[in-house]
Amino acid sequence: MAAANKLVPPRPRADLATLDLRLHKLHALTHYRLTGAGHVSPLFWSKSGQYRFDSPTAKWGVCYAGDSVGSAFQEVYSDAIRKGTLDYKDVAAYQVWKITVPASMRTIELAGPTLTHIRATLQCFTGRYSLSQEWGRALMLNKDDLDGLVYIGRRCGKPCLALFGDNSPHEKNPYQKSIAAKPCGRIVEWRGFWPLMDQLRVAFTNLPATRPRSTW
Repeated sequence: MAAANKLVPPRPRADLATLDLRLHKLHALTHYRLTGAGHVSPLFWSKSGQYRFDSPTAKWGVCYAGDSVGSAFQEVYSDAIRKGTLDYKDVAAYQVWKITVPASMRTIELAGPTLTHIRATLQCFTGRYSLSQEWGRALMLNKDDLDGLVYIGRRCGKPCLALFGDNSPHEKNPYQKSIAAKPCGRIVEWRGFWPLMDQLRVAFTNLPATRPRSTW
């Protein structure tokens, strides 16, 4: 039997900037993000090059959110859970924000028929960051002027949202003014926290003598 050809995830096609994209209608306008204590807003547009689609030379910064509180938690903590235990004191410092985006937000879904249309594979957006960041830069320059991307989170396996924007008040993406952000509360006070921890089989250090009361 002949050996199967190794599938190498492709780089962005040369004509991606002029390609007609199939815009995706968001099924849910509400998403969730975790931040450390003391943050006055969850809306920070990264260009650090440390995450899935952002990079210093990109047109826009990127803010990431999950489709649920559980997905947002997994995207932050799944790597640490696989490596061992979580420090409860660290987790307890995180707060959850609800982010509501406008229905007019222009996105594409990096799954289904769109993958073939743009000549990509799922690996382009779940593998090495340098490649997905290259795709991010290229998609930001497409003529359809995208506001963000719907992608499959590598850690949660569910739809996540990458929002395009800028931290500067003078360079904001026009749709940014229509984004609403509301604090929900500390992650450990979420009523679904302990059931999720049991499901994920999380081992904690520095657990308190009593669990905090659920407030939301």
